[in-house]
Amino acid sequence: MSSTSTAAAARTAVAPLTTEDAELLVAAARTAAEQALRGVTTSVTVLDAGGHPPSWTDG
Repeated sequence: MSSTSTAAAARTAVAPLTTEDAELLVAAARTAAEQALRGVTTSVTVLDAGGHPPSWTDG
């Protein structure tokens, strides 16, 4: 495999999260948790770095 095809294979369609992205996600999770404590119906989905539910990982 050439270095060009190796580099292409390593690319992803989704950009890595920035610190700002992560902070926004944490803030949203905290808001949802606070609302749940107040009796608001809340739904939370947890995914691993590959976008899979943790119970479905190969690792």
